[in-house]
Amino acid sequence: MGSPPNTRTYERYGYFGKAARQEARRPDAWFAGPEGPQALFAGRILSFDNRAGFGLARLREGGRPPRSGLDMIIAAVAGAKDCVVVTDNEKDFVGVQIINPLRGDLGG
Repeated sequence: MGSPPNTRTYERYGYFGKAARQEARRPDAWFAGPEGPQALFAGRILSFDNRAGFGLARLREGGRPPRSGLDMIIAAVAGAKDCVVVTDNEKDFVGVQIINPLRGDLGG
């Protein structure tokens, strides 16, 4: 039997067993718990602050080609925090310092 196509459906109907069904009812406890993403990424999440907000406004100013909304947020936060974005999606990160690992660009 292959992997289930919809994990949530299988959790609810018993594919992963009773423990997984019980855990699926408590996603908030897992999210904030010692093994959740808040603990895993503690101290490594960059905030969307005023500086990033102004950067996003500059990115949205006229004359620029349309970009992905989420990529624009990433670009704005990276610019505000003086970070480098590692991506192969160069077209959505014009004006932001990037490293494209697929081109062998190591940023130095």
